[in-house]
Amino acid sequence: MGELVGDDALARSVARRPSTELVCALAIAATCAPPSTTDRAVQVVAAKKTTVPGFPASDLSDEHGPWQHALAAAVDLGAPVELFWPRVAEHGLLVPAALLGKGGWPALWRRAHR
Repeated sequence: MGELVGDDALARSVARRPSTELVCALAIAATCAPPSTTDRAVQVVAAKKTTVPGFPASDLSDEHGPWQHALAAAVDLGAPVELFWPRVAEHGLLVPAALLGKGGWPALWRRAHR
């Protein structure tokens, strides 16, 4: 599954009926990926920031929030989560571009919370 993180077909399937945990895990995996593979990712949080845009509001550092809970799922996808905070500091939170359709990140995040 971890090898498919950047797969467009998987991302389109996830984007249709996303779960919060899977969206967060895929974003964490994309953020932790080697810089050479992030060309198909979109920045949704600026470098060194933790507030994630969209409704409902979320914060990467909220220990009770969806991002911290999704770290274990990101590990299951093969993400080197020990790199998460250094990568957020370096280039922000990244999301696979294929997840974002009409409405971009705000629409995806809203669908994940239905």
